[in-house]
Amino acid sequence: MSPSCRPSSSVIATTSIYHLPPTCVAKAAALLRGHPDHLESYLCQQYSVQALWRQGVEKAEVIAASRDVTPTNEPHQSPRTRYVMQLLGQVIWEAELCASTSQSQADLFERATPRHLDRSRGVDRSSSPEARVVADGTCVRSKLRPRPQSAGIRKKENTEEFGLGDLQRWESKVSFALYMKAQHHKEKQERARLRNSRIEVVRANNAHLKQEQAEQQQSRWQCRSKDHQERVARSKGAKQELSELMMNAAAVRQAVLETNRRKLVKEQEESRSKRIEQETQRQHEAEQKRRALLQEKGAGRAKLRATREISHKQAARLERRFS
Repeated sequence: MSPSCRPSSSVIATTSIYHLPPTCVAKAAALLRGHPDHLESYLCQQYSVQALWRQGVEKAEVIAASRDVTPTNEPHQSPRTRYVMQLLGQVIWEAELCASTSQSQADLFERATPRHLDRSRGVDRSSSPEARVVADGTCVRSKLRPRPQSAGIRKKENTEEFGLGDLQRWESKVSFALYMKAQHHKEKQERARLRNSRIEVVRANNAHLKQEQAEQQQSRWQCRSKDHQERVARSKGAKQELSELMMNAAAVRQAVLETNRRKLVKEQEESRSKRIEQETQRQHEAEQKRRALLQEKGAGRAKLRATREISHKQAARLERRFS
């Protein structure tokens, strides 16, 4: 796997057990089912140590967490078993990726190494020093030819051969190089100053815009709050006015009912008194008639006997009625 396609250690550390490679999960289960020494020996390997360091986990933590944990073939494991299998699977995946990455880098180095520098092929040292030949037929520089001087010796010799004009030219070139370096430094400082000024202007504009937005939001909130308070006041006033109207209507209705009741009571009293007066008048008239009849009965003729009996019955009926 190339380093560009390799998932990062943070991605591996956040990968759930359900998304880990099945081979890593199976290997983790096998290590947990086996002897504890097998797990410890696996964690002591080179790529396992590197994987533990990349995952930020200590070997003692993994061993302590895997103690008394035995995976089963059931689909639902306990939370502790799932956690240990997930942790060990992540370490195994990281170790396999480290191993594959180092192997791919070694292969890349083998492909990039020239064939005439391949040490596995070697040089035939038994040949003569005048013409040594590599195993694949490439010739090595013969010792009969003059060997070129090193750069340090050539520089020393050239320095000794320098004249006054060459020294002046060298000093002018050095001064020009220093001047250009200073100019470049000034230009970099100017560009940095301009960039910082632009950044400050943008920050100031952003701060001003944020302040304006906050003020607008505050004003809108105040307007909404004021409108809400006005609506509440109007609603309370309308409800209070309606309540007063209803109370007035109830009071008027009660007054009308009371007036009607008093009027009815007065009419009933008047009709009753009138009826009593009429009955009293009738009784008085009947009494007068009875007395007249009694007088006639005591001193009158016998032909008035039937009339006296009728009057006596009417008087008895009236007495029973008003008694």
